[in-house]
Order: sequence, then C-alpha cells, then structure tokens
Amino acid sequence: VKNIGIPIVIVATKSDTLKGRHDDVVQQTLRSVALKFGAGLVYTSAEWREETIETLMQYVTHRLYGFDYRNKVEDMVNDQIFIPLGWDTKQLIKGVYEGTYGLKDLFQ
Repeated sequence: VKNIGIPIVIVATKSDTLKGRHDDVVQQTLRSVALKFGAGLVYTSAEWREETIETLMQYVTHRLYGFDYRNKVEDMVNDQIFIPLGWDTKQLIKGVYEGTYGLKDLFQ
C-alpha cells in the first residue's frame, strides 16, 4: 500500500453502463488501484440507484466532519459497490474474481 497521507475515494459514475462480461474486470482493476493507494471505491448511478449517491455523500461527510456512518459494506453487488478506505485486501479481490476473464479475453 502506497499511503500518500490523504484519504482518497475513487468514484465510478454511471455504473449502470458497466453491464456485461467486462464489468468484473473493470471492478477488479478499480479495486486493485484503490488498494494500492489505500483508497475507497464507490459506484454511483443516478439512473437506477439514487441511494448510491446518498451513500457517497454520507461517507464523504463522515470522513470530512466525523459524522456517524451507519451503512454497511456492499461489495458483492455489481451495481452498488461501496468499499471504505482501508477495507479491501488482495485476498478479497482475488477470492471474489477467481472466475473472471483475463485481459487477453477482452480483445478476442
């Protein structure tokens, strides 16, 4: 983990467009990048899930101002992903995605 001293949250907007066989690869890549920097990851989509934007707003106010945060980590549902700072591990990423396509399969 390369901690740069500030909390980072990666926000994947329009997550509803990530349907299909490539969504697992995109998620695995984003989670790996977030893990490298100790960052969090949030998928948002105003089209299907307004609560994803609410989750992001609550988490940012929690991190900035110390307000209570009561939502649970929901990392197993592709359309609603929330991974707080420092929660993810290589083992979790690998365990969830052992059956996904490799990068070479994306270009065939």
